[in-house]
Amino acid sequence: GRGITTLTISHAGTGFDLTGTGNDVGFSNLTINRTTGTGDDIQIAAGYARTSIRDVLFSGGGIAVDDHGEDLRLSDVWCTGNGWTSFVRLDAATRPYITSLVAAPGNSWTRGIDIDTGTVSARITNLDISPTAAVSGIGVHVRDSAAGNDPTDIVLTEPHLECGATGNAIEIDA
Repeated sequence: GRGITTLTISHAGTGFDLTGTGNDVGFSNLTINRTTGTGDDIQIAAGYARTSIRDVLFSGGGIAVDDHGEDLRLSDVWCTGNGWTSFVRLDAATRPYITSLVAAPGNSWTRGIDIDTGTVSARITNLDISPTAAVSGIGVHVRDSAAGNDPTDIVLTEPHLECGATGNAIEIDA
């Protein structure tokens, strides 16, 4: 369980890389601790559907979850420590559901939740970004970085966003 089972990533690259195609992969009840670098802790390729991440503590930085797939279910997740780029990145993701994500970064981050090119039907509920120091970052960034399809049908419910003096709570560039 979380707090007992710890997977350590001690390199700068991706920790878990779900490439190719696949369905019904799950991560639950564990701690993922990055000790070095700022890569993706879990990267989900466009060919993956129904990935579930539940009751996971991400510690150390990078991007906790980088989703390009379909039907991600992410619930009861915590992001702590330093060195964060994003807590969750949705890039051309279809129907991701995020329920109860708490981020308590110890230093500045770039984009808390990065909703990028082509993401559709994202639902984010009970998002809490509360830094543990006087730091900054964008809370939720909706953008089209690849000059492709704008993200559409994005719903954010019950957020608590503390983004510091130089970060916007929500920024929409698309």
